[in-house]
Amino acid sequence: MANLMDLLIDEDTGDLSIINGDFSLTSTSTESLRQRLLLRFGTWKGEWEYNTAFGTPYKQRLFAAGTTRDQADAEFIAQVNLESDVTAVKNVISSFDPITRSYKLSRIEAYVDNVIIDLSLAQPSTNSYSYPEPPEV
Repeated sequence: MANLMDLLIDEDTGDLSIINGDFSLTSTSTESLRQRLLLRFGTWKGEWEYNTAFGTPYKQRLFAAGTTRDQADAEFIAQVNLESDVTAVKNVISSFDPITRSYKLSRIEAYVDNVIIDLSLAQPSTNSYSYPEPPEV
């Protein structure tokens, strides 16, 4: 299995993890891939000024009228396949409510160097995002 290591991001703060005054690295390739995918899924394509090609095309493809669960699953599979160490995606576990148009991606099973890894992406206790309140004019 590829042994890719990245700087570890603290899931509680979203900042780089520093232990004993030094940056930490991801401990496994699975942790590295999961972290990279969370960054990719958490970034809207076209929104990050330093690389507008990076991110998930939420506005461009996923929020279009008539998008189905299968189309959303296919887009997330395509995004996972953009990672160089992923050779295939076996399974996507998601839910979609057509009335509220609510889609939730829970887990992806991907092949990395012919070894299947289970990437749990839904951890509500650790992943929380909030946007700052805009200043009143």
